[in-house]
Amino acid sequence: MQPIASKPPIASICRCEHGGIHLICQNINIGLHPDEFCTLNREVQRAMSLIKDGIWA
Repeated sequence: MQPIASKPPIASICRCEHGGIHLICQNINIGLHPDEFCTLNREVQRAMSLIKDGIWA
């Protein structure tokens, strides 16, 4: 697996030899298709913006 990003001990993101993206949180490995990972990333970024702006609805 090729590391993409890492912030131990919270999470690591890697790309496997098959092109999949793996989100690894502690001992849990969540395998995602690149499109699924991009969708998840957009939703997390949107949620972080709402939290930063104080919008909790």
